Amino acid sequence: YIQRNGLSSESSYPYRARRGICKKDKSVAARISGFRFVYWTEEALEKAVARQPVIVSLQGTIYLDNYKGGIMDYEALPTRTNMHNVLIVGYGTDPSGVKYWRFKNSWGDSWGEGGFGRIRRHVADKRGVLGMFMEPGLYPVLNI
Repeated sequence: YIQRNGLSSESSYPYRARRGICKKDKSVAARISGFRFVYWTEEALEKAVARQPVIVSLQGTIYLDNYKGGIMDYEALPTRTNMHNVLIVGYGTDPSGVKYWRFKNSWGDSWGEGGFGRIRRHVADKRGVLGMFMEPGLYPVLNI
């Protein structure tokens, strides 16, 4: 949709958090000319997230369903099961030295830590926590 119609600014077309039909008469603040992939390593994702948020797929929505806060550290499942896309928006280290990815979920502000979650980073399993490196990450290329 955004590639065909462009992307509005929040001020010209505010998010309403309800179903409806998209307005056609909106001002266009940016367009997407394509997408870039981020392939399967912590280092590549760190480099990309330092520039812009990146979409990744996580396994096991049951873990996400029950998440209330903290740093998730679940092993990847053997197969791509119950995948759910989230937006990696940053990374950090907690006071005890545990490194994590910070992500935005699409389930609203009452989920997790105000709509955000954290996943352990720099784990031994190359598939990543909840299989986040089993598929490449993705981000749009914007023309502003």
